Amino acid sequence: MILLSVQIFFAGCSETTFTIGGTISGTDRIFVVTLNGDEILEVDGSEEQFEFLTSLKEGEAYEVVVSDQPTSATCIVVNGTGTVPDGNVTDIKITCVEN
Repeated sequence: MILLSVQIFFAGCSETTFTIGGTISGTDRIFVVTLNGDEILEVDGSEEQFEFLTSLKEGEAYEVVVSDQPTSATCIVVNGTGTVPDGNVTDIKITCVEN
């Protein structure tokens, strides 16, 4: 008699996600930024930092744009596009200049 032992291992897939955010400088006004054309975030320049609620997986592309400029100011995004590394994206810089 031959006994056959079969073991099945289940390796659960953990979908680690990472946040997308950065800093704001040059204004204390409220304006709107968008992540990948999907999440719209109203930010307050006086808080000097922002972070989207949506988190992304490593390797996913991201694009952050100012979709609604603040009153009497113009803002540009630096480091606003890229691919999510194995960690949170924190180096996006939104710099504003009062008009």
